[in-house]
Amino acid sequence: MTQRTARDDWFTQGLSQLQGVFVSGSARFAERVGLQRAPVLRAAGHWPSGMVPPKGEKAASWLPPYYRIMSLFLTFEVDAVEPFASFAPSGAELSILAWVRQHFSPIPVALVAYPATYDDGGLFATLWIDDPSGLRGFFSPQAYADFLNRERAGVPDEEPASVKEVNRSINDPFQRWTRSLLTKQLSFNDLDVVVTVGHTIAVVELKRSNQRLWAPYVDDVPNFALLRSLSRAVPDVFDVLIQYSELIETSVDVHHVLSFDWERIVGYAVQLVGPNGESVVDTVANYLRTPPPRAYTSTNRRHR
Repeated sequence: MTQRTARDDWFTQGLSQLQGVFVSGSARFAERVGLQRAPVLRAAGHWPSGMVPPKGEKAASWLPPYYRIMSLFLTFEVDAVEPFASFAPSGAELSILAWVRQHFSPIPVALVAYPATYDDGGLFATLWIDDPSGLRGFFSPQAYADFLNRERAGVPDEEPASVKEVNRSINDPFQRWTRSLLTKQLSFNDLDVVVTVGHTIAVVELKRSNQRLWAPYVDDVPNFALLRSLSRAVPDVFDVLIQYSELIETSVDVHHVLSFDWERIVGYAVQLVGPNGESVVDTVANYLRTPPPRAYTSTNRRHR
C-alpha cells in the first residue's frame, strides 16, 4: 500500500519558525505565515525541445545536459470541511504566491489547490488553478494535464518508452497526478526549503537518514540536474543538500554537489553541530546567510 512521506520533524519544524524561510508541507510554517493549509513548492522541467533520448537500453541511463524549467507550482491540499466547489484562495495564500513569484522571477509560478478527497486511483476530481498563462478557476485534472502537455509541445518521437513508476511512498496526491497524467518528458522536484539571503536564494534539498557518513545516491541524479537547472534559470539562486537524522538533533551535514552523472557524484560536505536542535537550526541558517554566497549565472565571453 502506498504511504505518504512524512514531512514534520525537529529540523523542518525549527526551520519553519525562521523569518525569510519557506518550508514545503510544514503545518508549523503555515501557522507562522497565517495560512490555513500547508503549501508545497515544486519545480517542473523538461529536456530541451528537439532533443531526443536514445532508444533501447541506453534510454534508462540517459540524462539531458540540462532541463528547461517550465514552471513552479505552489500547491495546497484543502481539507473537506466545506465543499471544494466554493474554494477561493485567501489573502494569505495569494500573499505567499506573490512572495514566491517575486523571488523566482522570471520563472512562471502557478497556484494549484485540490481537495483532500480522492477516487480509488488516488486522484482528485477537480483542481483550482491560478496559472500565469491566464488560466484561473476550476479545471478537471485531465484538462489541466492536457494544457501542460501542450505547453511542453513535444512530439511523439520524444516520448520515452517507459512510464513513470508511482513510488511506494508519495508526498501527496499531486505527485500521483503528475505521474499519472502528465507527459513523461516533464520532471518534478519538491523544493523542500527556500532560504532567502538578501537578493540571493538558497534552495535546499532535504535527506533524512540515520546512516553514518551518508553520501548522495546516484539514483537521485535527475533531481540534482533539475535543481541545478533552476539555479541556472533564476539569477542569484544556488542549491544545497542537507542530510540529517530524525534521532540526532545535534548535527547536520550540508552537502555541496559539484558535478554528477549516472556513475558518480562529486562534492563536499560541511558538518554543522550544536548542543541542541534549536542551535543547529540557527547554525544552518547562519551558514547559508552569512556571509552571503556569491551565486551567479555567467554568460560572459572573451572579446576577440
